[in-house]
Amino acid sequence: MTNNRIRELCHEILSAITATPSLIAAGELTPDDFPEGRLRETFKAIDAEWQDYGPSVIDPGRLAKRLGPSTDMVFLGSLFDGAIVIKSEVFLDLITELRKKAGALRIVGKIERQAKSPAGIDEAEIRKDYEELDRYVEGPRVAGLARPPFTGTLADFIKTDIPEAESLIDGLVRREEFLYVGGVKHSHKTTLLMDMGLHFAAGKSPWLNFTIPKPGRILMVQQELGQYEFRKRLLKAIKGGGFDNGVLERFIPYTGTGDPIKLMTEKGIQRLEDLIKKYLPLDILALDPQASFCVGKENDDVSQANLRDQINYFKVKYKIGVALSHHFSSKRPAGDPTAPDELAGWFRGHSILSDAADAQIGLHRLPGQRKNPNLPRPYEDYNQVEVNLRNGKWPPKFAIEFIEESFLMKLSNVWQEAGFRIAVGNVREVCDMKGGQILLADLIAHYNDTIGPISDVAVRSAVRRDENAGFITTERAKGTKGSPILVRTRGGQLNL
Repeated sequence: MTNNRIRELCHEILSAITATPSLIAAGELTPDDFPEGRLRETFKAIDAEWQDYGPSVIDPGRLAKRLGPSTDMVFLGSLFDGAIVIKSEVFLDLITELRKKAGALRIVGKIERQAKSPAGIDEAEIRKDYEELDRYVEGPRVAGLARPPFTGTLADFIKTDIPEAESLIDGLVRREEFLYVGGVKHSHKTTLLMDMGLHFAAGKSPWLNFTIPKPGRILMVQQELGQYEFRKRLLKAIKGGGFDNGVLERFIPYTGTGDPIKLMTEKGIQRLEDLIKKYLPLDILALDPQASFCVGKENDDVSQANLRDQINYFKVKYKIGVALSHHFSSKRPAGDPTAPDELAGWFRGHSILSDAADAQIGLHRLPGQRKNPNLPRPYEDYNQVEVNLRNGKWPPKFAIEFIEESFLMKLSNVWQEAGFRIAVGNVREVCDMKGGQILLADLIAHYNDTIGPISDVAVRSAVRRDENAGFITTERAKGTKGSPILVRTRGGQLNL
């Protein structure tokens, strides 16, 4: 049983994949998406062509040969005549509409058959059928469907009993809130989420600079590492971190690298929802990394808004905190004046998700330490951590280091110690020694020459401490190209 709109949708989808076969994977298409007969057989032939040859487009002659001598050449020609390259989000909308209509039609047929059956109607079965039919008719699930919106006056709203969101990790993750974790390539984003999850499952506190009030259950859906690698890291972490047996039941790992869950399709959304239901009750859902869940373009507002809506849906309906990892786009060091000023500006792609986050963690490389030969570990094992919060005071930046032996992270004093190698009052002494003033760039060079490699940030921190103590002043040096910063002893005279 089919109808005209379903046939039209199938034709549009088949035409699109002849022009862009890779959309088959993006939409997670299977033969069951198409009605039996010509439409299904044509899809199977196109899919086989793509699997066998991996072409950028489908060759009509080779496809006709694969379909055999009984091929309807007029129908086949209509697919290629109308073949155009379409955006992935438009294609996904077509698939969603097809699956909704086909699903609704299937349920209606089932209900009609029951009504005509001599055995009569099974009320429980009919009720279940109608509930399933509602899902197809209502359309995509978004946050608004997870909880009814409040309607009423301000007076009514004030009187409404709304409990405070439960803190799961103090100062970072609360129930029904969204944590966005970002960093440059190989900045240990996955390790950070895994480390956070194990500490949370064990109720082991503190974790880095954060307190975990009590143990909880976390589902980590990891779609970047293979199963072997993920298992190896977890085994090392459990042993190295001294976690109790409670983590074995409260930390739930899922690896979808070979068959990733895509949150841009109805099928992918349902897969994740089924996974959540399987392990309820849950407290935190961790998704790693964003690119594996989103097949749309990262700079496209529609695809990113859809992903945001699905995150909102899950966190509100199941009353869980959701953590999502993503890459930074900028390769500029955090101390570079041309680097983004705000943490949200570092995340790759459209700002919709970073704007929606209740908390953000940014993993930056240690400023000015790349060539430091005195670091105890490789430079890439260190991160400067920046945390932004929608609700609450932003904590100071701190540093962490990756421990390869345990695949865990720990607080590091390397960055902090570098800043305090310059004692309070020393900047003033250098200024006096240089005649009462010195350019900041020359001051940085002086410290690198006298006390060894030190970051620009550490020197700037020392300058700020001396300025706060009233020992020095800073200003822009006028008449000099680029207006560099001039540091001078308080009360000294400018001799430019």
